[in-house]
Amino acid sequence: MKNIPTTGHGSIVITSRNAYPGRDALSTSGLQATTFGVEQGAEFFLHFLTGLAPPTEEDRDAAKVISQRYDGVPPAIRQAAYIV
Repeated sequence: MKNIPTTGHGSIVITSRNAYPGRDALSTSGLQATTFGVEQGAEFFLHFLTGLAPPTEEDRDAAKVISQRYDGVPPAIRQAAYIV
């Protein structure tokens, strides 16, 4: 594993959609993250756009599309909001 840090301190986060990485897993433990539903993901997305004008219905519809496109995965939705 040439890309994994070898120092004795710090931590890294590795994400995967594979719930069963098998015996080649890098860790013996993990955290099962949950995903948002479409509405909750859209609200999460819009939350990061505070300070702008209040969202229109068109904005809310677009946020729902983004939430669906990223399967409700919170880090992906947050990253999309930062790009906007």
